[in-house]
Amino acid sequence: MAKIRSRRIAETKKSRKRIKINAVTVWLIIEGIAVVAVFAGAVVRNVYGESKSDEPTYQIPESEAVTQTDITDIKLPTDLLAESGSEDGEAFSGDVYELNYSEDVMTRLSEMSVEQKVDMLFVTTPEALTGKDNVTIAGDVFKDSYGSDPVTGLIFADSNFKTEEDGIKMLRTLRGWSRDITGMNVFIGYQGEMTDAAELSERGINLYCVDYDDENAPDLLTSASENHMLAAYVAPIEAALSVDEEGVFYIAKTEDVTTITEAISNGRTFLYMTEDISGIRDQLTEAVNQGSIADKALDKAAGYAITLRQTLTDMRPEDMEKEAEPTEEPAKPAASSKKSTPKKEMTPEEQAAAAAAEMQKQAESALKELQKQAEAAAKAATEAAGGQ
Repeated sequence: MAKIRSRRIAETKKSRKRIKINAVTVWLIIEGIAVVAVFAGAVVRNVYGESKSDEPTYQIPESEAVTQTDITDIKLPTDLLAESGSEDGEAFSGDVYELNYSEDVMTRLSEMSVEQKVDMLFVTTPEALTGKDNVTIAGDVFKDSYGSDPVTGLIFADSNFKTEEDGIKMLRTLRGWSRDITGMNVFIGYQGEMTDAAELSERGINLYCVDYDDENAPDLLTSASENHMLAAYVAPIEAALSVDEEGVFYIAKTEDVTTITEAISNGRTFLYMTEDISGIRDQLTEAVNQGSIADKALDKAAGYAITLRQTLTDMRPEDMEKEAEPTEEPAKPAASSKKSTPKKEMTPEEQAAAAAAEMQKQAESALKELQKQAEAAAKAATEAAGGQ
């Protein structure tokens, strides 16, 4: 009997030990799953959940708005270039880099980097700026691209506008980005079939592009001004360089960085239209940093662009811009009484948050199940111990 009793006691101890080990194992599994769930959630948030900062890449101090009472009071900046009387144009008289700009423009220039000044010289297309085939919305890619390179102007085409409402929304958003980043309006031009200045202005176009050899140019320039738009001649850079009139706003089309470098170094003031915005911008920046373009030459060119943008901002205050009118909702089918709400497409941040929430939900469910198993194991251990 003593041997039997001793064997039972030994078996009971072994059983309790196994139950204890099993319970500890279950709790270790629970803690492991919890740690994994927390770690996975942290990874998802770090990789996908953190949205980019809304702060622009750089901020130019905003100037106090100048209220214009009469559109005729606004004068375009002059070229300031004093050419000599020689026909070959080899020499210049006076200081070709004379900065006859307002105090506000000079303050802005003093606070801008070389890269920021170079950005001011360009007009390009949304596609060239973003690297996308066709831009039809003011989305994150467009915003990031413009925040990195807030060029002075963007030229749109019919392919950029899916509907009139979408186009007005996109241009309004773009103007908001420009005012937030630079404190000034951005030139929004258009090249397409539409020519009526009033209609273009109504849709948010503020730069009227006139072909340099258009015989109707004087009338077009007048119409643009009457509709609160700045008008510019668009011409190959060779044609723009041949003009010696003061007060004429030219956008020079070129893909040749050498010609742009020479124009800036000679004190000429244009905006430059290019499709290779990143390549030419980088080469000009390097030329300034290496001394191939004098700092004062760049200041003159950038100051001219800033003056134009300030003129546009005064000419076209934000409160005069048209807001998009919502289109009428399509009639619902008579046979159906259920309301169909289009599913809203989630942003990457929302998708990441949803994924993290689902992982947490699954982890919590697994924890509850294992807790039940642990409680059952503990109960069984207690009953086994009491029955011995």
